[in-house]
Amino acid sequence: MSLTAKETEIWSCQGTTAGGLYWQDGEWKPGEFGTRIYKIELQGLKAVISENNDPPLLLMDCESNTWSWSCSNDAAALELNKANTTAVFMRFFGGIFPEPNSNQKDSIYIEALQCRKF
Repeated sequence: MSLTAKETEIWSCQGTTAGGLYWQDGEWKPGEFGTRIYKIELQGLKAVISENNDPPLLLMDCESNTWSWSCSNDAAALELNKANTTAVFMRFFGGIFPEPNSNQKDSIYIEALQCRKF
């Protein structure tokens, strides 16, 4: 799921704060979440996101302009402001999981990131 390095823009982003909802006892409950480190590879109008130096986690389609990228797929979204090197990463698949009564729902969270380009 990696992009070719020749034309790829690579960013490292450190979470600064995170919060959201987790599924417990059949209902959503608010909570704080630990922050993570992400590697974001941008190429063309695609983004590959890796978490905490693990193998690639998400592939997203993107739209871009001179200062920002907006990327998403069915499970998450990323907004990266290249001008001020900040980003917001949102995971929401748990809220739209196909089985409404599942005990396996992923958490829904949003994380603010501070980034730097390699």
